[in-house]
This record gives sequence, structure tokens and C-alpha cells, in this order.
Amino acid sequence: MRNVVFLCFFFYSFFGFAQISKKPNNKKQGFDSSKAVETNKVNISSNNKNSSLNSGESTNTKQDSIAPIDWYEIISYNNQITHVDTTLTVQKFYKLNFLGRDLFGLQSASNDGQFYNVLDHALEQNNLNPSFGFKAKQINFYQIDEVDYYKMPTPFTELTYRSVVKQGQNLNSLFTTNFNERLNVFVGYRALRSLGAYINELNSNGNFKIGSSYNTKKENYFLRMNLVVQDVMNQENGGITDIDLFESSEAPYNNRERLNVYFRNANSKLKGTRLFLDHKYKFNNSIDNEIWLKHQLVYDYQSNVFSQTDISTVDSNIRYFGNAYSNSISDKVRFKNFYNRLSLAYNSSTLGELAFNADVSSFDYYYNSIVVKQNSELVPASLKYDLITLGGSYGFQREKFNFNAEARQSISNISTSELKAQIDYHINIDYRLKANFQYLSKIPEMTQQLFQSSYVNYNWVNNFSNEKIQTIAATFENPYVNLSGNFQLINDKIYFSNNSTEFDSYGNALQQLITPKQYNKAIGYFNIKAQREFTFGKFGLDNTLLFQQVTQDENILNVPSFVTRNTFYYSDHLFQKAMFLQTGIVFKYHTKYFGNEYNPLIGDFFVQDSRKIGGFPTFDFFVNAKIKTARVFISLEHFNASVTGRNYFATPTRPFTDMRLRFGLVWDFFW
Repeated sequence: MRNVVFLCFFFYSFFGFAQISKKPNNKKQGFDSSKAVETNKVNISSNNKNSSLNSGESTNTKQDSIAPIDWYEIISYNNQITHVDTTLTVQKFYKLNFLGRDLFGLQSASNDGQFYNVLDHALEQNNLNPSFGFKAKQINFYQIDEVDYYKMPTPFTELTYRSVVKQGQNLNSLFTTNFNERLNVFVGYRALRSLGAYINELNSNGNFKIGSSYNTKKENYFLRMNLVVQDVMNQENGGITDIDLFESSEAPYNNRERLNVYFRNANSKLKGTRLFLDHKYKFNNSIDNEIWLKHQLVYDYQSNVFSQTDISTVDSNIRYFGNAYSNSISDKVRFKNFYNRLSLAYNSSTLGELAFNADVSSFDYYYNSIVVKQNSELVPASLKYDLITLGGSYGFQREKFNFNAEARQSISNISTSELKAQIDYHINIDYRLKANFQYLSKIPEMTQQLFQSSYVNYNWVNNFSNEKIQTIAATFENPYVNLSGNFQLINDKIYFSNNSTEFDSYGNALQQLITPKQYNKAIGYFNIKAQREFTFGKFGLDNTLLFQQVTQDENILNVPSFVTRNTFYYSDHLFQKAMFLQTGIVFKYHTKYFGNEYNPLIGDFFVQDSRKIGGFPTFDFFVNAKIKTARVFISLEHFNASVTGRNYFATPTRPFTDMRLRFGLVWDFFW
């Protein structure tokens, strides 16, 4: 089904594509015809940092016309506007992965579509409302703020392909068009199927999104909406059991399928459907003093299933997850969240915008069973409650200065609160300062409060206190080095940990008997990150360095103290500037630390302090090329794997990827 959908997108885009397009009816489309650029082709051979579609150059012809590249707008959830960009840069190379984002600060597993161990704690998102849980799997979902909106003078299609580990493919397609200047629709599908190098490691993910944005001609009503349907299916092997054989460089264990794993018949599947609606209406006709009524609605349904046909492991004397009520496992849990926000806002051209907000959330987290534990403790079938919060926000914007603040406090039986403020100051064209503060008292995740399983040890119901998190962060952009810092003070942190007390010679627990716990002491976290790209003629050096420090009495929040990525590359035009080529080497490294371990039953990481991982370098060689609006990526990942030692792990029992050849393609179509 996924391949059929992709082929439909591909052929639909292919037959509609034209670099020589018919002249658009600017009046009908609602675009200012005075801005049109008359040309019979787009200049796409250049690859300067600003744009490879050089709309500034025009050639008057009697044939066709195409809109400038800066008319193709991408609008984020927070109304930040960027433009379609077909340039080839190392930053684009960093984003060529299943998530489509720069993975600095995340440690990937051996197979695509699995999980990412967090190296940079500042990447953790903290929200007022409780989430479903299964956080390690949620990263493969489109979140609300990851769905963009568009404004296009002509239809636009982007197709992305990337090879995976052994059998399968990673495909991502997007089509968007404006019926007129005020109405846009988009549809996209992201699919992944990757067999993996180890036994029982197949991953199959699908993310479908469709949406629209609209505003009236008088701009007194704005609407954005989208529907997202997605699923993440993982075969779960629990990690490898033979660490010594993995680290051995001798055959036959270079064939990773010969290594034993904990489970050969375990699977998990996370599914979700989310409807999002955001619209606002202006009551009056004034431009200087506007009164808006805003409404936002989110309906989110998710379910997670963990199944095993047989709980036995390679070592029949050990039950890796402990004893079970039955020999086969089929654990399913569901979650519904219905959220509404109603806002009344006054917007003054001189004073800014002041808004009063009311939020109502209804949570329903449930199983189809009740568990009575051996001590007669009852684990209920569901957890239901409503959360009502009241608050206000204020925003002030000028040409170089932007300030936003918001406060929320619950008035229901469950206590939550949030206070946040952000300043964004463009000192001049080269210098920009951003700073933000957040205080958050958040409800624990659903899986931390209540959990049921056919495994005896994985049944609990808890009444934890709220986590309290205070965050101060700042970013300073300048021509010399981009600096960012983050400081957090965390109280009453909730985390998962292992109750097993038996370990092997490597420090890995012989069993995973995981339960949530609450740490009643304070944790202090600090990081500073620096990024700078140097160019020397046709050569370039891009550097990103991260330093972190944690103050705590126990090993609860564990991160490497130092993370770095350094890319040395060469760029040049070839074949009379018909091709732009970029080739180089990427070096990545992070220091050793007590890396969190992954547990497939809860779909999340748990804390461990018995084995350190990390301390291994990785080198990737790449050759990337751009021809018109197509970008081709070829890389040899971790080519030093057999030279620097086979001690590379993403978690204590799950290896990082071996040396692997990758191929990728990104192709933009302008109709």
C-alpha cells in the first residue's frame, strides 16, 4: 500500500513537472503580476549559500514564466516563514535521514527507524500536558509543531529517497499547491522499511499527512488544519547477548545475523491518528486595534501493542523481563486526548498583543483488563481525568525586537502550572540574541502513572508528584561563532530504572525488571554549544562542539561531557557549471558515559550506571552532487569501524551501525 501511494505521487509529480512552465494567470492566482520574472528556465547551476534558484537574473522571452524562488513559502507551526531551498550544503547533508532533521546530539541505533539515544539533554521537550509515553518510539511520529504549511505560486513537489540497512527503502513525498493566493492544500507520505543487520530487527514505519490553510480576502479569518495518520512497527530483539563475539574482529561474527539476541519473536507497534484545527476571527475592521477570537482543537488517538508468541530466550534459565502470567504476550494500551483552547486577544500596533486563554483537555488512557497483584494490590483498567487551565499571554514585536510571555495555571483537581518568556533581538544584520525562560510543573507520563502487562513485574499504579523544571536558555548568533547555552534545575524527576541486581562481566543486567521511580533531590544541568563554519576558497570546515555538566548525588541524568562533529569538505562547479560537487569527511565523537538502555516493553529508555559506552570515533566519507533541482548524496558511513575497534554501542546492549554505503536523492519539482 505504501509503495502504491508513493508511485501515485511520483507519476503525478513527474508528468506535471516542467522547468519550462506555462505562464501563470497572476490575476487568478492572486499574486502580484508586477513581481513576475519572465524566463524560459530557472538558473539552477549556481550554488551560493543564499539560493541556487537565482531569481535575481531574468531573461525576457515570449515563451513562459516562472515565479521567483522566494515566493515558495514554508510556514511553520509558529508562523516562521522560510522558502524552498534547492542549494547543496553540508547542513542539507546532515538532514538526509528518516527524521529529516540534523541529528547532532542524538545517537542512532544500528537500524533506521528504531530509536535515538539522547546525547544532548537540552533537546528534551517538556510540555505541560501529560503524553502517552513510549517516548523512544514517539520520535518517529510527526508532532504538531513538525507539520508545516505552505504558500505556493505554482504546484510544488519534493521527493526524497534514501537507502537503508539491507532490504527496504526510505521514501518521503510532498505535494502542495495553492488554488488561489488564500487557499493552500498539501499532502505528504513518509515510508520506511529496513530489514536491519541483526536477527529480528525489521522496522516498518508510515507517516501520512494532509492539510490546508486558508484566509479570507479581507484577512479577518484564518484557518489551518491537518490530519496525520501514522504507525511505527518494530521487531524487538532486546539487544545482543554476545558482547564478546561482537567485539571480535574474526569471522563468522562479522555476519551480524550469527549473533544471538534476547528475542526472536517479539514485536511492537505504535499507531496514531491526530486531527488539528487552528483558526481565528477578527471582530472589528480596525488595523491599529484588532480584537481576535482564536480557537485551537486537537484530537489525538494512539495505541501501542507489544506481542510475543513465546517468552523464552536464548538462555532458557533466564526470563529477561521476569516471570509472566502466560507463555505468549499481547499487551495493548490505548490513549485519547481531546484538547481545546479558546483565546480572546487584543492586538494594538503600538502596545502589542494581549490574550486571555482557557484550555480544556480530556485524557483517557485505558486497557481492557484489571490486574490483581500477588500482594492484592489492584492495577485498574484506566486512567481518566480532565485538565482545565486558565492563563494569559503578551507579545510585542518591532522591526528588530520581539518579546513573548505566557502563563498558565490549572483550576481543576490536578495541579499544573507554566510560566515562559522569550526575547529575540536583532542587534544588526550580523548579530542576533535570543533568550528564553521556562518554569514548568508537569504531570507524569501515562506509562509512568499506570502500566499493565502479562509480565508480572510490569504492572504498577503510581501517584507521583509533578516534575518541576526551570530552564534558562540563550543563543548568540554572530559572524565569528554561534553560541548557545542551557541551564536547567530539575526537582522530583521521574525516570525508569532496573531493579535487577545481577550483572554479566560487561556490566549489563541479566534481567530487565523496569519500574518508574521519583528522585526527591535536585538535579542541575548545564551545557554550552558552539558552531562555526570556516571557508578557504573551495575548501570548508564545519564544526559543532557541545560541553555538558550535571550536578546530582546519584546517576539519574546521564550524558556525555563532550560531543563534537567536524566536517572537512571540498566544493566546486563541474562540467561548465552544470553540476555542483561537494565531497569530504565527517568526524563524530562523544566521551564515555552511562548511556541509557532501551526497553521495548515500555518503548522507552531507562537509567543504568553499571556500564559506560561511547568514547569511539566515527568517520563518514561523502560525495554529494547537485544537477538543476536534484541533489544526489552518496556516503560511506563509519568506514573506520574495523580499524578503531568494535566497541561502538548506541546503548549497552545495542550496537551502533557498522560500515555502510548509503545513497540518497532529493528532487524538487516546480510546475
